[in-house]
Order: sequence, then C-alpha cells, then structure tokens
Amino acid sequence: MTGRLISVAGTVTRGRCVLPRRRKAGAGKERAAELEAKEAARKDDPGEGKGAMRMRQVANQSGLSVSTIKFYMSKGLLPAPRKVKPNVAYYDEDFLRRLLIVKTMREEGLSIASIKSILEKYPFRKVSEWEQFKSNARDKEAYQREEAENLERMGIPSPIAMNPHGVDADYYRPAHDLSPFQQWPELGQWRVALFLSRLSREKGLDLLIPAFADLAREGFAHGWALVLAGPDDRGYESVVRKMVSEHRLNDRVFFTGMLQGARKLSLYQRADVFVLPSYSENFGLVVAEAMACGKPVVTTTGTPWSILNKIHAGHCVKPERHAIAHALRHLMGLSATDRAAIGQKGRIYALKKLSWEVKGRQLQELFQAIVKQEPLPHLYDHRK
Repeated sequence: MTGRLISVAGTVTRGRCVLPRRRKAGAGKERAAELEAKEAARKDDPGEGKGAMRMRQVANQSGLSVSTIKFYMSKGLLPAPRKVKPNVAYYDEDFLRRLLIVKTMREEGLSIASIKSILEKYPFRKVSEWEQFKSNARDKEAYQREEAENLERMGIPSPIAMNPHGVDADYYRPAHDLSPFQQWPELGQWRVALFLSRLSREKGLDLLIPAFADLAREGFAHGWALVLAGPDDRGYESVVRKMVSEHRLNDRVFFTGMLQGARKLSLYQRADVFVLPSYSENFGLVVAEAMACGKPVVTTTGTPWSILNKIHAGHCVKPERHAIAHALRHLMGLSATDRAAIGQKGRIYALKKLSWEVKGRQLQELFQAIVKQEPLPHLYDHRK
C-alpha cells in the first residue's frame, strides 16, 4: 500500500513506523524484586540504625565544622565511626555526646593534650557529668600525682595537697593457715589470678580475658584459674561471659558475684596473683588491699600504682593485651616462694605508707598547716 500513512501506536520517523519494543515477560516483577532487595539492604545497613548520622548531620547538630570534627578525630579525642564502605561512615549518639564534651572543654580553654588526658582517665558520657566533676573537683583532695596535674589543667586554684587513700593493714593481711582453701572449696587446687572489682567496661576485662587466653594457648597457664569477683555493672557481665566462652575458658574462669567482709578477705588470701587491668582508676583501693594481703599485683598505667615497679611488688604496665599477658607470664612462672617474696614487698609498703595510722597523722599535719597558714605538707608541685 502506497501514498497512505497508517497511524499505529508507534513513532513515525522519515516515513517509517517504529513500533515500541515489547517489554520482556516478567520484567515488572524483576524490577519490583530489585527494589525490594535494595530496601532490605538499606535496612540491614548498620549505619541505618536508630540515631545513626552522616558527618554533615553531626556538624549541624554540634555547631562545629566538618574540618574541626575531623581534627578532633585525628587527635584521638573521639571514638571511631562505624564504617559500612571505604568512604561511607555513620556516627551514633555516643559520638555526638563525646563531641559536645570536647567542644565544651575547648571553649573553656583546655588544650588538646589536657582534654585527651582527662577523657582517658574520666570517660564522661555527657556534658553534665563533666560539669558535675568540675564542681566536685573544686573541693577535691588529690589522690595522686596525675590527679593533681589534671586538677591544675582544669584551672582549680593551687596549692593542691595530696593525701592518698589508706587501707586497714591490720584487717587485710596474709593468711598463715589453710582457712582460705577451706572457704573456697570450688577452687580446688587451682592457682588463682584474682580480679576483684565491678564487672564494667572501664575495668579492662576485654584485655585481661584475651591475655589469659593467650597464656592458656601457650600452655603457660597450666594449673591456673582466673577468678572474676565483683558485681555486674549495667549488664556488662553478659559481655564478659561471652568473651570467656569465645576464648574457650569456661573451665578455668570463675564468677563469684559481689563479695564483702570475711568472704572478700579470704579470697584475697586464697589468691596467688592479683590483677586490675583498668583503663582508668582514680585510686584503685583493691590494689592497696591486695598489697596489704601480701599479693603480687599486675595493674596498668591507667591507675596511680607505678610505685609497684619501683618497689618490685608487681608490674604496672600499659593497658594493652600483650603487656598484661607478659606481666602475668612473669609472675605465674615464678615459684610460690618467689611470688610470696614479691608480695611481701607490697605488704611492707602498705604498712609504711598506706596504713590508717599513717594516713591519720598526715591528715592531721595538713589541717594544722592550713590553720596556721603554713606551707602545706605532702604538697605536689609538678613545676619543680
């Protein structure tokens, strides 16, 4: 047929009729399935959880520039984000709260180094905790050299007098009979590495348990058990139990729960080594109690117990897995007699420096100096 144009559902191009392509059978279903898969992937994205934000959102909510936030991250002041792809990261509400604390501290004139030092020791979770801490610190007596430095960084007026906590060295003492073994029959003949404190994140159990597992895999912890004595803190005990299970330590890790009085004392006496692997401690009274009981101690530089290295009463090491394992390896590898000798050095220190008799006398001298407006005794001035 010529000379006539027949109209059909198509497009006329230069006298030709181009019909639309037929949609492949089932294409609509395939497209729907594709969209459904993308939506499921979006929901499974860990960054899409409640409170997850991208960097621009964090900047808007904090009132800080992206470059400033990245600078604080580079200085180790902020936690790492959750990365879902090499160039895609999400930030949660904990990140934002920490950022606001850092912002407040910077506005108050604290240096980056001071902020890092303070937050490593006191992991505040919100600005109000930092404000409360400052309020308390104005009337605070420094327990340790690092504490005095932190107070000065915060602008707390000097002089700052130090009078560390004391311990009842008459009550906390070594046992000279088998009564501790009799009071803890469930421990049998295990030699005991004892942790006694709250089961909480800042106590470094995520370092201690893997470190002990390393020793067990090496065959070095043969005959040794790890006893975790203390109350659960905000549900963290379940995390600790999971770590124990993952490291296959269920047969040699014991949980006792909260201990007090004679039961607590008997466990100190039953232990062979005491360990407190905390990331941060203001004082760490349990270290003083363990020393008074004549036990060699392993703790970290996050505590004020560097004196352990000086008096050879144990080890104060970095809060790192391999450092804790190395310290435990040394003490666990000694004979019972050699461990007792190390523990005795701690006992002597506790009697001479930490007993309540000594602490009371020092406190009396401090108050007398204040009343008489004389130079304060036991004064720490880091500038000298």
